[in-house]
Amino acid sequence: MKIILGGDYYVSNTNDIPLISGGIDSIFLNADSTILNYEGPIFTSDGLKNQKTGPNLSQNPDSISYLRDRGVTALSVANNHFYDYGFSALKSTLDHLEVNNISSLGYKEERKSKEFVIEKGNIKLAVLAYAEEEWCGSAGADISISLIDDIDILKDISRCKNEVDGVVIILHANNEYNSLPSPKLMKKCRFYIEEGACAVVVHHAHVISGFEIWENYPIFYGLGNFQFTMKSANPDWYEGLLLQLEFKKLSGGLEVDFSLYPTVVDQTSYDVSLAEGEQKYQIINQIHNNALLMSSEKSLDASYHQFLQSKEYMYYEMLNPFYEKNKLMRLIGRFIVKLILLDGVFKKMLLNVLRCYSHRNAMIEIMQRLIYMGK
Repeated sequence: MKIILGGDYYVSNTNDIPLISGGIDSIFLNADSTILNYEGPIFTSDGLKNQKTGPNLSQNPDSISYLRDRGVTALSVANNHFYDYGFSALKSTLDHLEVNNISSLGYKEERKSKEFVIEKGNIKLAVLAYAEEEWCGSAGADISISLIDDIDILKDISRCKNEVDGVVIILHANNEYNSLPSPKLMKKCRFYIEEGACAVVVHHAHVISGFEIWENYPIFYGLGNFQFTMKSANPDWYEGLLLQLEFKKLSGGLEVDFSLYPTVVDQTSYDVSLAEGEQKYQIINQIHNNALLMSSEKSLDASYHQFLQSKEYMYYEMLNPFYEKNKLMRLIGRFIVKLILLDGVFKKMLLNVLRCYSHRNAMIEIMQRLIYMGK
């Protein structure tokens, strides 16, 4: 059995459908299944913008039939944009996928995560997808995004393994533009392998990361963008990775091999094609360099702290009470953060709220009430 996994796909409802070219569609069609992350719902006239930070994304509805015709068989909706226009847009997209004979995964229905099952010959595989909680809607809704929760994921692995030969876990996780996993993300992915998954695949950072083999099974920490119709000054935004996983059934369980197909997106047309020549070599070389950095706990920690230093200003700005105001007010807000909010006593209190499980959960509930109940 061969399956293809790709990264983030987004075609704005104001964009024409860019091409999937350069032999990619033949790779899709030759696989037993191809799965991409569908980053946001289709555009619907009755969709209302969700209250959130960051952009609200909605996709060209024609992208679904286009992906179907290219050989895509399933789309994950477990991401931080799929609830951008509320429940109606989410439900409309799931209905549209069903009409176009594309399977969906990455959400809960009646509190149960929906797996995508692939069966060929004597192998039966379940694929499950989850996202970090970031404007993913209400967990109590009839249909909600499957969130990264260790207890839920372990229960899902255990439940599925009673019915299938292997379980693949897809995570929409990590810090954006971080080409390496955080140490905690690596620990989490390894844990899922230890608890019964036969592969773990990550996207969301919009850049390619590295990989490792853990207890004989692969973990890929970042597939980058597959196709994303937004501009970026970061050249890595336009590079992606298609991952082919091949499964063979042996007496001791499943054997998993993999192949990598680097892809590039044209910065004007957004057409995506297979990387060739020097560019292909550079991407593959970077993947292996990242894998080498990840193989040392010391080098991974150092790289992660270096990344955090480069983004420290962004996290300070998240504390700015006037970050959406005009330039003068934003400057005043930064002054408040520097002199008052980051005062010694406040810093200790803030750290304690963030790292204590009970305090953090209580603060989340209180902030949700403030936002959604208008208090």
